[in-house]
Amino acid sequence: MITFPVLFINLSSILLICTVMLAIWRSRAKTAGHQLMVASLFMFIWAIGSFGEMAAHALPAKVVWRNFTQIGVFFTPVASLLFAIAYTGLGNTFRKNIARISYTFQGIGILLVATDHWHHLIRSRITLVRTPLYETLIVETTTLANFLISCNFFFLVAAIGLIGFHALTTTTNTRKQESSVLFGMVIALAYSMVKVVTSERFAQLVPISGIFALSALFMLLGLLRYDLLLIPPLAREQVFKFVGEGIIIAGPDGSVLDTNPAALRMFGATIKTMEVTMRSNIPQLFEALQNQTYQSFSFYHENTYLQCDIYPIKDKRAIDVGTITIVKDNTEEKQKSDLLQYRAERDGLTGLYNRQTFIDLVELRLKENRGPMCLIFFDIDHFKLVNDQFGHMAGDIVLRSISEQTVRRLGPLDLAGRMGGEEFAIYRPHAHHDEAIAWAERLRADIANTEFTFAGTPFHSSVSIGICFSEHEGFDAVYRVADEQAYIAKAAGRNCIRYLVRN
Repeated sequence: MITFPVLFINLSSILLICTVMLAIWRSRAKTAGHQLMVASLFMFIWAIGSFGEMAAHALPAKVVWRNFTQIGVFFTPVASLLFAIAYTGLGNTFRKNIARISYTFQGIGILLVATDHWHHLIRSRITLVRTPLYETLIVETTTLANFLISCNFFFLVAAIGLIGFHALTTTTNTRKQESSVLFGMVIALAYSMVKVVTSERFAQLVPISGIFALSALFMLLGLLRYDLLLIPPLAREQVFKFVGEGIIIAGPDGSVLDTNPAALRMFGATIKTMEVTMRSNIPQLFEALQNQTYQSFSFYHENTYLQCDIYPIKDKRAIDVGTITIVKDNTEEKQKSDLLQYRAERDGLTGLYNRQTFIDLVELRLKENRGPMCLIFFDIDHFKLVNDQFGHMAGDIVLRSISEQTVRRLGPLDLAGRMGGEEFAIYRPHAHHDEAIAWAERLRADIANTEFTFAGTPFHSSVSIGICFSEHEGFDAVYRVADEQAYIAKAAGRNCIRYLVRN
C-alpha cells in the first residue's frame, strides 16, 4: 500500500509537470518551444510510468508500467539535448540529423524492452522487493543496457554543456533564463547517477517523480519569472534566422562555426561548402576573418556585389575568440550608383566622357604618370551644314558613328571625351610620335570613307585633327596647343592632321 507521503510527492510532481506543459503549450510556436514541449512530454511519461509502477501490486503489472516508463527514460535525454541545441542555437544546422540519429538509436532500448523474444538482451533478471514504503522492482541489466544507459548520460551531459557554455557568453537576462533550465537538468542528472551507482536503492527512498517536481519548479521559474522562450535568445534567434543580411560566425582560425540562411544563399548550401568557397574564391574575406579586426570592404561574387563588415568577438577578458560578419547584397544599389555615376560622367549621346570628367581624368593621369603622352583634338568639318541640310537627327547619327569609330581604336589606357558640340579629344599615354600620327591618320581616313545615309540620301563627313606631344606640361597647355593645331588643319583645307612636339 502506497503511503500518503509517496502519493503526495508523485501527484504533486505530475501536477507540476502538467502545469509546465500547459505553460509551454502556450509558447510552443516560439523558438525551442516545440523541443521543450517534447522533452516535458517524455518527462511526464516517465513520471506517470513510475507512479503506475508503484501503485501496481502484481509483478506483471509493475513490469508493464516499467516498460512504459522506458519511453521517457530513453527519450527524455535526447529531447533535452535537442531543446538545448534549438534554444542556444549552437549546432542548430545539424539539429534535424541529430534528432533522427539519436531517436533511432535510443529507440533500440525501447524495442528490446517491449519485445519478448529479445527482452533478455537488455534485462537479465527482474525481481520484486518489498520496502517499508511500497513494493518495487529490481532490474538486473545487461552490458547492452548499461551501454544504452550511458548514452542517456551522454545526451544529458551534452545538453547541460551547451546551455552552460551559452550561459557564460550571453546577456544577464538570458543567463537567468538558462540557469533555471540548467539547474533542473543538473538535478535530474545527479539523481540518475546516484540511482545507477546505488543499484536503485536510492530510488526506493527518493522516487524519480520527486526529482521531476524540483526540475518542474525550476522550469516554471524560467517560464514565469524570466520569460523563458519569450525574449532573448528568441529575439536573437529570429533575427539571426530571418534577417536579410548574411551573418557568419567564425572561430579565431577563420573557420565557419555557424551562419544564417541568407549567408548560405550567398556562399553555399552548407557551412562546409561556404568555407571552401571563401578559401578558394574569396581569399580576401577568409584572411579578414583570421585577422579578427574590424574591416569593411566590398567585392563581387557570382555576379552579386556584396558589402562585408567584420566585427571581432571578445570574451570578458578582452581576448579575441572569433568574428561575426554581416554581409549585405548591394547589387541593386551598386547598379543604381554606377548608372548615376555613368550619367554624371558620360555624354548622353555618344557615351564618351563629358568635358569636365575627361579633363579631371587626364589631369589625374598626368600627376600620377609623368612621361611621353599626346593629346589628340579634332572636330567635324562643316558640321553645321550637315545639321542645316539634313537636320539635327542626321547630325546625331554622325556624332555617334564617329564616337564608335574612335572607341574601337582606343587602347586600354587611352581616354576619349566629347568636349562640346562636334569637338572631341583623345588622351594617349606613352604614345610614340610616329605611331600616334599613324593612329590618328587611320581614324581620319576611316571617318572620311564612311558613307552616312539619312532619309535615303547618302553623304560624307570628315574631321580636322590637331595633336600635341609633350612629356612635362599640364593639361591646359597641351590642350591649347592641340586646339591650335586643329585650327591649322582646318586652314590647310580640312580633313588632315597637324601636330606639334613640346619639350
